[in-house]
Amino acid sequence: MKKLLTFFILLLIFTSACTATPKKSTLPKLALENEIPIVVIHGSGGNEDSFDAFIQKLNDLPDPSTETLKVTIAGDGQLDYQGTLTKDAKHPIVSIGFEENNAPIEDWSKGLQKLLTHLKKTYQFQQFDAIGFSNGGLALTDYAEEYDQKEDVPHLRKMVVLGAPFNELDPEDNQVNLDFKGVPFQTDELKTYIRNRSKLNPQLAVLSIAGDDGSGEKTDSIVPLGSALSSRLIFPENVHTYLEKITTDTHIGLVDNQEVVGWVHHFLTDNPPLNTEKKVELVGN
Repeated sequence: MKKLLTFFILLLIFTSACTATPKKSTLPKLALENEIPIVVIHGSGGNEDSFDAFIQKLNDLPDPSTETLKVTIAGDGQLDYQGTLTKDAKHPIVSIGFEENNAPIEDWSKGLQKLLTHLKKTYQFQQFDAIGFSNGGLALTDYAEEYDQKEDVPHLRKMVVLGAPFNELDPEDNQVNLDFKGVPFQTDELKTYIRNRSKLNPQLAVLSIAGDDGSGEKTDSIVPLGSALSSRLIFPENVHTYLEKITTDTHIGLVDNQEVVGWVHHFLTDNPPLNTEKKVELVGN
């Protein structure tokens, strides 16, 4: 009986190894310079599969992405890809997983720079859109301020931050009304984003989405509303478009919320002429 059980365990391991998508560090080069990929970044503890349900809901809407490329970024910057893109890719999605998924935000930002440098060399991407959940939104913000100006990366066109804790998680530091123009206490992290905001691309469009769990505590159960919406202390004066939304949901629910998916889809597919006037929409105002 033990021999039979051992056989089946070994067979299962062998089958899993054969059917798992192999990872590779190189990709065939293609000319996709006219495509704008959507890069998605998980929060702490997540991986390249964390956005699967969100991506599926997004692709159920008009003008979907036709291909998804997954990539794991190791702590040393090694890029391990699952799959590849083809010449027929439309609005391809690049779903990122950080191997060190609780590393400092700055490490994620550097890893993102390395990935985007490689994607530009491989696919000739000139621009990209991005969605960052929780700390993934902070990594995007750090990237936008520190690396987006470099010539060896595609430039960030539109970014969505979902429940990003710009002023960390202390409720007392974030006790605000929705029309707030400042928070009771700025953390060092928020101060850094504010100090570097002048580096942002003035043509960038930003959508900041916060969750309210309905408890009356002005929180999504993890991130206070005042922290998630402290994005308004960073972006409005320094980008072309800045929009805010609040949905009734918990923190983790933001990545599986149909209303959020609809907002993100509209934001990414709405392409007004470049000469349109600057646009800022704040909740509570």
